[in-house]
Amino acid sequence: MNKRTMLARKYALAFAHSFSTEFTLDDIQKLARAHEFFAGNSRFTFLLNLAALTPEQKKNALKEILIDQFQLPRQPFYALIDLLIAHRRGVLITPILKYLHEMIMEEQGIVSFTVESAYPLSDEQQREVKNFLAHETGKTIIDTYIVNKDLIAGLRVQSAGYLWEHSIKKYLRNFTRTFTQ
Repeated sequence: MNKRTMLARKYALAFAHSFSTEFTLDDIQKLARAHEFFAGNSRFTFLLNLAALTPEQKKNALKEILIDQFQLPRQPFYALIDLLIAHRRGVLITPILKYLHEMIMEEQGIVSFTVESAYPLSDEQQREVKNFLAHETGKTIIDTYIVNKDLIAGLRVQSAGYLWEHSIKKYLRNFTRTFTQ
């Protein structure tokens, strides 16, 4: 783990210890979207390093994105932004958001799953999958559904720590492996 990563984790940990109980499920999803924005726009974080921009301009830009655009909780993120800019570490915002999201999800017992199916699942089927996952993990579930025709039939359910697949594609993969060995 490099120095920058360790530093970002320390900021995220301090923030999480101070504010994680204030985050709703909606806030956690907004936090994930904010991280995706910064991860996909690395040029913006590069600008936070430019000496040509004043600290106030950097603060305003971060506040506009995090609070106005993504509507993250004001008070906690004002504190984080002020601290990062005062310490000249605004460029750490992307990894901080990533680690913060992971920490808050863990602390609040939430797991995000992607459910792939060969065909669109009905609302009832989605409820059944979500209830099954909640029962099996004992956690609150954030679920995203994707149609993946490559599965042929069946489901593939995945999170950072779980993977379960029951599909024709998996069956064919195993069948092929058996005959090629």
